Amino acid sequence: MMSLYKDVQKAAARKQGVDVKEPAEVTMSNILDGPIKRPDESKLFKTVEERCADARSTAMTLLLVGVLGLAAMILAITGSLQLPLPKIAPYSMSVLFLAFIGVAVAQIQKSKKILTEGSAEHARIKNIKKWFETEGIAAPEIAELPVTVPVNELESLYRKKYEAIKEVLHKQFSEENMKLLDKLAADFSEDARIDAMLEEQVRIEAAVRDKRTS
Repeated sequence: MMSLYKDVQKAAARKQGVDVKEPAEVTMSNILDGPIKRPDESKLFKTVEERCADARSTAMTLLLVGVLGLAAMILAITGSLQLPLPKIAPYSMSVLFLAFIGVAVAQIQKSKKILTEGSAEHARIKNIKKWFETEGIAAPEIAELPVTVPVNELESLYRKKYEAIKEVLHKQFSEENMKLLDKLAADFSEDARIDAMLEEQVRIEAAVRDKRTS
C-alpha cells in the first residue's frame, strides 16, 4: 500500500514538473523503509493482553514447579523416593512448594482481574486514536514538520515526528498513563496510514502559510 502511495506521489510531482530525485529526497512516508530504532520509553507500556499473558506464564511455571516439587517431597517423606537430604528437609521444602502453588493461584486470579480491565483500556486507546486523527494531527507541533528530508536525516525526522506527536498527546491527555501515550506516539509515528495523513496535513499548512506571505 505504501509503495502505491509513493508511486502516486511521484507521478503527481513529475506531472507538475517537479524533479523527483531518488534517493536524494524522500517523503515522511519513506521512514519505514529502513530499520528505525523505536524510542526506549515507548516500550515500557504493556497492553492488557501482554500483562495477562505474563501473569499466566508466571502462574503456570510456579504451579508446575510447586506440584512436581511437592509430589517429590511427599514421596521422600513416605520413603518411596530416596533423596540425599536431611530428614527435616522434605518437610520444610514441602512448605516452600505449597507456597509456590499458592502464588500460582494468586497469579491466575490476577490474570482474570487484568482481563476485566481490557474493554476499558481498549476504549481509552480508541478515543485517543480518534482524537489524534481528527484534531491532534492538525496541531502546530506536527504541522511544522518538514515534508521532505535527505536520506541521512530519516532517523532524525522520525524522532522529531515521535517527539511532536508525544508532546501533543501528553498535552491533551495529561491524566492518562504516560507510558501508554509514549507507546501510542511511537505507534502513530510508524503507522503508514497516519504517515500519509501527516504528509497531507503538513502540505495544507505549508500552502496556507505560502498564501499568507504571498
